[in-house]
Amino acid sequence: MSQIVQGKEGAVGYVDLADATGSKLQTAEIENKAGKFVAPTVEGAAAAVAGAKLSPDLSYDPINAAGPNAYPITSPTWILAYATQSSADKGTALKAFLSYIYTDGEGMANAAGYAPLPASVIAKAQAQLNKLQIPAS
Repeated sequence: MSQIVQGKEGAVGYVDLADATGSKLQTAEIENKAGKFVAPTVEGAAAAVAGAKLSPDLSYDPINAAGPNAYPITSPTWILAYATQSSADKGTALKAFLSYIYTDGEGMANAAGYAPLPASVIAKAQAQLNKLQIPAS
């Protein structure tokens, strides 16, 4: 999408902040729920996530979330995993990968142009991860 927008004069599109920044695309301030025009930033995305209601299944919708600094068209990235894994090797690798994401990997989000999750969400995600059932090898 960023290449299409970049290559076509007057084109408008939606890409994530990391792609917009990496492609040096012009961005727009968007009016949020509080009536404030907010530029797309990692901080604005983090404010949107903080203002969104977390569902029991850990899904949330940060679109037009409350908060004066919330960027109104923030979109989450999801990871879905089967609660019961069919393979010990794959289940172990998946658990290790997700454990990394929720610890050390989370610290790299900001530098990569993504908003880190609030500590409360990380704690709930880790609790879900601990429920992962991996068969004995």
